[in-house]
Amino acid sequence: MEIETRIRTFLGQIDEILTIASMGLLKADKLHDTKKDIEIKLSELGKELEEVDQLAIEKITPKWRNQPKSGIFINSDEVNLIFPLRDVLFQLLAKYGESNKKIKTIKKRFKTDDVFVESRSRDEDHHILIGRRDGKSDKAHMIVDGRTGDQRVEAGQQQPTDIAEKIETIVTFKDGKKIKTTRESVEEIPLEKPISHLEIIEQYVEGEDWYEELIDHKEVWICKKDNLYQIHKNRDSEDFSEPWTQVYPNALGSGKYSVDLTYNNNHLKRFDFIYCDGARIHVVMPEMKTDIRNIWEGKDIKNGSYRNVGYFWKTNSLGVKLTRLIGFSHIQ
Repeated sequence: MEIETRIRTFLGQIDEILTIASMGLLKADKLHDTKKDIEIKLSELGKELEEVDQLAIEKITPKWRNQPKSGIFINSDEVNLIFPLRDVLFQLLAKYGESNKKIKTIKKRFKTDDVFVESRSRDEDHHILIGRRDGKSDKAHMIVDGRTGDQRVEAGQQQPTDIAEKIETIVTFKDGKKIKTTRESVEEIPLEKPISHLEIIEQYVEGEDWYEELIDHKEVWICKKDNLYQIHKNRDSEDFSEPWTQVYPNALGSGKYSVDLTYNNNHLKRFDFIYCDGARIHVVMPEMKTDIRNIWEGKDIKNGSYRNVGYFWKTNSLGVKLTRLIGFSHIQ
């Protein structure tokens, strides 16, 4: 029997054990007998392998075994005893199996000033290594089983409790549903509402850098992070005068024009902007209320009528955020 077939047979025996264990029906003598049988046969197989592989097999093969009590059901921690054997079998399969010759280890690394996290994917399992960059503590090595999603600590390695609070695994299904697993729990992650381009541009208006260009005689503000997001100040000025625009030295030097938010030349939203005091002030159109007093009272100079109206801006609104970016005002 060729090496690959024998290794796959051993893995099949372990998969049977793990299936029974997942139902809480695995007994100690079944685990002991299966593990012992594989270790004996694997030691014989090792004689046909390279010396480094023989040493790897010898390292995980116990020198003596305690016979467990018959008929005792075991817990998940005891099942973990078989994983070092399973890991070695996968390593041998990757090395000697014809169908696995081209399997590569996919490695990615993230680091900060203090710690590093390395992700390695090979075969079906996902390996996570966590450690301190100063080397003052041993690195932690966690393995996420590619078939069951179970998390375990590599044999002989520490748990990352002194570095990381916890490790979570997210399983994404084809319908978009996501399940988060830890060593303690399994829970569904609520689906996030897709973010719109209007929501994105609002975030960019407040948190990203923009630059101004003159395109076709029109002022256009372009987001540095993504130049598909733009703000267009249109040349459609028209007369506009309200009591609140008439308090400045140039009382009647006011007007109105539109500002468009666009993504990839697609229109997202339009705002009316007002310029006052001979265009020395540019602000978004305020909101207006007529059912409250003492917010604004004044005579409408242009229309000659007295108005009791409240004008106000919501300081956290997108319009005010735009004013802070492209306008000139006293709004804080």
